[in-house]
Amino acid sequence: MATLAAMTDDVLDMVYGVARIERPAEDTLVTAVSGTTDVAWELTTPALWKRGDYCEDQAAGEIVIMTTDHPAAGNDVTVRRAQNGTTALAAYATTDVFYKNPIFPRYRIERFINETVDNDLFPHVWMVGETTVSFTVGDTTYEMPTDCGDVTQVYQSDLNSDGKFYPIDTQAWEYVAVVAAAESTNQNFLRIRKVIDETATVYVTYKQKPDSSSLTDLSAPLAAMVPWRVVGKLLAGTRLTPARSAPGRATPVANQSGSQLSRDFAAFDVEFRRMRKDEQNRLNRQVPIQKRFQRSRVWVG
Repeated sequence: MATLAAMTDDVLDMVYGVARIERPAEDTLVTAVSGTTDVAWELTTPALWKRGDYCEDQAAGEIVIMTTDHPAAGNDVTVRRAQNGTTALAAYATTDVFYKNPIFPRYRIERFINETVDNDLFPHVWMVGETTVSFTVGDTTYEMPTDCGDVTQVYQSDLNSDGKFYPIDTQAWEYVAVVAAAESTNQNFLRIRKVIDETATVYVTYKQKPDSSSLTDLSAPLAAMVPWRVVGKLLAGTRLTPARSAPGRATPVANQSGSQLSRDFAAFDVEFRRMRKDEQNRLNRQVPIQKRFQRSRVWVG
């Protein structure tokens, strides 16, 4: 099951592992922090911290800023809590780990994860969703869930207590997306003109759009590809990745600055696109061909 915390840890493992970027210095607290307004902190290695340094909680991601150089051991430093849009935690234990000036803070990784899930997956890939409709004679429009991106199949089953599957002809139904709010609460609906048995339940299979507010609903293939896209976004435009070996050269040479942005991004983005395309192909093989889109051969005499 995908979670924001687990996906963030995957991204950190990749940037500090695959990209071979040095991890930030770590430190712990001498005394526990209690309360979101507690700004008097003492860290184990005072000499590590200078005025203006960022101190990030490794687990929850809160960022605090040192207002002065950290005094000698036995003294507190005053910090500013909840910086860069992060949230102040109610308490920290002495065993909690803090990063100094992280290159890739958790709040930024989390933002890129949410952006990727919401903007870079659908309509290329999706999860398979299911819903039901109670058909009413004279009523042709039925609300679809808000996460419905398209309908792939409409069917009924077990009509004669035979356990059989009865697909409804694709010319008898139509999915309508992005309609006015006055027409549909969820701004999409399924138009059903005819069913096999008007008293039986109608089952609908649809393309479920990924949503960052429901990361636990992501399928395993989608959750696995997201970190690759995020790492590409993090590295784009930086000079943090190691020099590549130019073709025909035995020793690494630095990339030209003009192409560094695209090369940093492409190294991970290519893999993301490959994974997305593989999953798209797998999903498309599961979608039945709609008759209204089939073309028959016409013979001309």
